[in-house]
Amino acid sequence: MILSMGAMMMVAFGLIWSVMWGARRWVHAYLSLAIGVAAIVYFAQNIIRGMLFCAQKPRFVPPTPEEAALGNDGRMVFNCDSAGGVLDRVYLYILGPAFIVALCVVTFRFARRELQKAPL
Repeated sequence: MILSMGAMMMVAFGLIWSVMWGARRWVHAYLSLAIGVAAIVYFAQNIIRGMLFCAQKPRFVPPTPEEAALGNDGRMVFNCDSAGGVLDRVYLYILGPAFIVALCVVTFRFARRELQKAPL
């Protein structure tokens, strides 16, 4: 699953890069920069929102009547503490920030090229 998630992030990066390249080539360089900045902001807020979700307090799940008859007291459910939670944490702390850094490099590489050409 981690490999497929990494592969999909590479595909998303390639799509964003190609859209930025196309916008720079056929429309305007500033549209390319706007697309790059929008992608950076989107993924940054997605990561921050995921971190806030995983940091929430656990929820108490009361026992069902059958479990209560057996003497169970219920359980605490923590966000992001399961097999899917491992994938969330890999995305939030490793792949997501690496993706944002790669987008920043590409976006500001396009910006640097354009600012060198543009008369001020």
